[in-house]
Amino acid sequence: MERHSLDFSFDQATEIIDLDEKLEMFCADEETAQGHPLNTRIHNPYQYVYTSDSYTCVLAAKLCLDGYVKAQPKIMNYLTDNKKYTKNEDIQMIITKILLFEALLQTVIINLRHHETMKDHQEVDLDTLEKYKTDAILQELEESSSFKTQEQLDDHLTEISEKFIHIDKNVLQNWVLGAELICVPAVYCVIRSLEKSLHMVNLTANLLDEQDKSRHRKIFISMAHRMACLFDFLYAACLDDPNDIFYQNDKENEDLKLLLDCCNFSMVEDPQEHLENNKKRVIDKHEQIAIAMRGFKYKNIVSQAFSSISWSVYYKIKKHKVWDHGTFLASILDRDALVRVFKLIQSNFVQKQTENQKDLPECDVKSAITIPFCQEDILTLENLEDEELPEMIKNDLDLPFTKKDENMDKTTHTQIRVNCEFNWSRVNWKKGKLIDPNSDCIHYDCVILYIHGGGFMTGSSASYQYYTINFAKETGYPVFSLDYRLAPEYQFPCALNDCWQAYLWIVKYAKKYLKITYDKIILMGDSAGGNLCLGITALSIIKHCKIPDGLNVVYPAIALSKIKFAPSFLLSLDDVILSCTFLNICGNFYAGNELTKNPPALLSVDKLSDKILKRFPPCRFVVAGHDPLRDDCFRFVLRLKKQDVDVKLTEFKALMHAFIGNERDSHPIPESQKAITTIINYLKELCKKDDE
Repeated sequence: MERHSLDFSFDQATEIIDLDEKLEMFCADEETAQGHPLNTRIHNPYQYVYTSDSYTCVLAAKLCLDGYVKAQPKIMNYLTDNKKYTKNEDIQMIITKILLFEALLQTVIINLRHHETMKDHQEVDLDTLEKYKTDAILQELEESSSFKTQEQLDDHLTEISEKFIHIDKNVLQNWVLGAELICVPAVYCVIRSLEKSLHMVNLTANLLDEQDKSRHRKIFISMAHRMACLFDFLYAACLDDPNDIFYQNDKENEDLKLLLDCCNFSMVEDPQEHLENNKKRVIDKHEQIAIAMRGFKYKNIVSQAFSSISWSVYYKIKKHKVWDHGTFLASILDRDALVRVFKLIQSNFVQKQTENQKDLPECDVKSAITIPFCQEDILTLENLEDEELPEMIKNDLDLPFTKKDENMDKTTHTQIRVNCEFNWSRVNWKKGKLIDPNSDCIHYDCVILYIHGGGFMTGSSASYQYYTINFAKETGYPVFSLDYRLAPEYQFPCALNDCWQAYLWIVKYAKKYLKITYDKIILMGDSAGGNLCLGITALSIIKHCKIPDGLNVVYPAIALSKIKFAPSFLLSLDDVILSCTFLNICGNFYAGNELTKNPPALLSVDKLSDKILKRFPPCRFVVAGHDPLRDDCFRFVLRLKKQDVDVKLTEFKALMHAFIGNERDSHPIPESQKAITTIINYLKELCKKDDE
């Protein structure tokens, strides 16, 4: 594939680069996208190519190894000498990965050499083949600066597998012996990103003793953390499938044609306006991150508010500090700090501010109710794939709703917010009861269930109410917005259980307690919410109950595994919203270390069987081109298409993850409004009667 990236200097990669230069790159990438719609990344400092032969890859890896050997002492000296960071648990993990990175790189190079030595000798006898394999190992070890014997390398591989439970020692040994070959194009993507990271680390290290030390130290720490993330990416990339859709160049490839048949790609109409607004928006996001991090250390709400105001004024005066502080804090968040920041975001003060927004659209019904769980249907790790019909569906239970209760027991109840354009006079929302149980039902063609995003750690139905109200107004149908328990206090499958209980209640008891009936039920969700929508759909198939009539998901989280790789994951190295740090912590908090090694299919929905996918209802996906989660969505859509599911996907090339809300920012991005319009059109399409 033609490579269309530009080389980046340190300043370009760590600051907002000149608009004219970005515009030139943007237009070049848009032009390339016409011929290769899957394989483009706009002005990304970690630009990579998708295909490479083993010879090119082994040379690139050897250059990276040489650069790594030179850079490692600088990184280690700074990290271990800086007392401010040395005791941080996450810094200790970074140090461990950096110390072991060389051994993993060397293993990759040896395996790449196997690709070369075996390439022209596929039909030779086994003894000759073994000699070629042995020669590959010896040649690499002779040229190695650290590992002179296979035993020395093996000791380091043992240490890697002992330190990180998701890394298998047998797999590492098989790579060294050539018993298994790694995925060359995926590895090449990571090697190219590593090369750029090493260049930036070296540049930063040379600046540490010059002026503005504080700034360069923060960037240096951020770079070190990215290096540690590349350690995980490299292992996962080796395991990827070389026949994957993203590593193919042939335009006549059957999978590519099948996928493009159900995909649309939205290009930017005015690149200059988009880039100018996006530049301002990115600065705003960095400022929000920095202000949140400054305020979390205060327990008192008044102190938090005062801190936010003070730092907001500070950053308005010293705008150049926003980028550095935001980048550093987003890159190096430790777990305790992240939990405290999210608790600040979820505090009653913030929630009340969100709920009482004056700019919420008018709507007859804007209420929340509390519903009880059916204890027999509560999901656990042990019963996830039990096929027994849920008790809620099997029997007519007594599960009445009550009014919204802030102090409800979250292990036995959950909250549902209702938005509807037309008032249900038979329901007393404030008292939480049905006024006339014998009244006639209101019938709708469709009802909509919305599940919010937030990395399974933040967000609420209240924070998404602007959109759920608009969805209700645009369609004329009720929108039920589901709340669920959040990580890290509650881990998988708590969130899935809460959404499942709410789904079953609406399916079976909306008629009995809310006096509404409907023909279709549509699931909507973004990011983590999209993952939960897909999980609920799979559960309904597994447990033989009502399957949703349609799915409308936005940039969903598809794969939650530490040994899963997609080229777009590399975007997290410099993503403002989904940094590699944030993704790792969200996965650990929601799934736990043990589950991310081999997650169940209802957690990492990319593992759902074809048998289940075949029964999926019509699905609509909207994704962003600058989203680390992007490639997994295309892979999932291709699998659905192969099972003859009615599926469509629209990608907005220039948008980032979490674009829902961009049009309400202080610097709105027109592309975001186009995306919202597409989401609504997809929703209307799914809600139509089958005979229309």
